[in-house]
Amino acid sequence: MKRKKIMLVFSIVILLIVLLVLGRWYQEKREVYETQQKAENISGTTETIDVETRRTSGNSSFNKNVNKDLKKHVQGMKDRIVKQDQVVNWLAHISYDETIKTVIYDATDVENEPGVYPLVYTILGVDGTIWEEEIQVTVKKNRTRSSHLIANEQEACTYIENYLKKENKYIPSNIEFDHMDEYGYVIHGYDIVDFHTATSFWYSVSSYGKIYDTLIGEYIN
Repeated sequence: MKRKKIMLVFSIVILLIVLLVLGRWYQEKREVYETQQKAENISGTTETIDVETRRTSGNSSFNKNVNKDLKKHVQGMKDRIVKQDQVVNWLAHISYDETIKTVIYDATDVENEPGVYPLVYTILGVDGTIWEEEIQVTVKKNRTRSSHLIANEQEACTYIENYLKKENKYIPSNIEFDHMDEYGYVIHGYDIVDFHTATSFWYSVSSYGKIYDTLIGEYIN
């Protein structure tokens, strides 16, 4: 009798071990399956983003998200003629109907020197389709420009400091060149207060002395 009880207990232990092993195997298989599903979902999302952001020119695989008829619903996308130093709102003459979600532009290739440059408008339809339209921007010489005043970074900083003195404005303890942008030399004016940077201004100054306040987005002289 005692032997039968021992055998019964032993059988139960073996059964529990088998069930535990099977449960662990099933859990691992399930985790692998869920990981694969997540990977496939991420891959699909990435492909969708890639398709939606890829430029339409020279890419036939992009056609399923391209709708050239979107152009018919937008007015004002035409070649432009501007002058040097002119502040241009590239969306000022753009209008569209309810089939268009928005219109954005890329003017990074448009320089502030005489010449002809490409500007790209991207039309986004409410149905998720897009279309890109390139126009030509002709920049003409500004005949009213004065001669060059600024030739390097140090001269740009000095010019800004003299401007502040002339206008009786606060002059921070640090006036430093930071980088170049479309408006010219970018100058950062700041003080160090309690180990923190207290910015007074971010000015961009062209070689002709035009100062653009990047914080308010307009010329100040």
